[in-house]
Amino acid sequence: MRLLNFLLAVAFLVMASLQVNTGNAVLWILLFGCMAVVCVFGIFNFFPRAFLFSLLGVVLVVSVYTGLQGALPNPDINGPVGLAACLLVLAFQLVRSYRIN
Repeated sequence: MRLLNFLLAVAFLVMASLQVNTGNAVLWILLFGCMAVVCVFGIFNFFPRAFLFSLLGVVLVVSVYTGLQGALPNPDINGPVGLAACLLVLAFQLVRSYRIN
């Protein structure tokens, strides 16, 4: 699990670095940066559930926001692919938090 969390953290950092020249860059860099932090927390089996649930709410709000902007039909990293990756990793970390504790 540590290797998977490490690879996910690196992947989210790379995705955050690719968002520098896009529209809404700050939003996507913060979102992918927070996801990298969640993966680093997972390396050390530290799961702050309040942070995970609040980040889940933020991801859902961002998905509605990008859907209203019409960005969801584009198969781009800062579209449905990035949001799906965030939701999958958050669900994975939440399941692990309930199994470990």
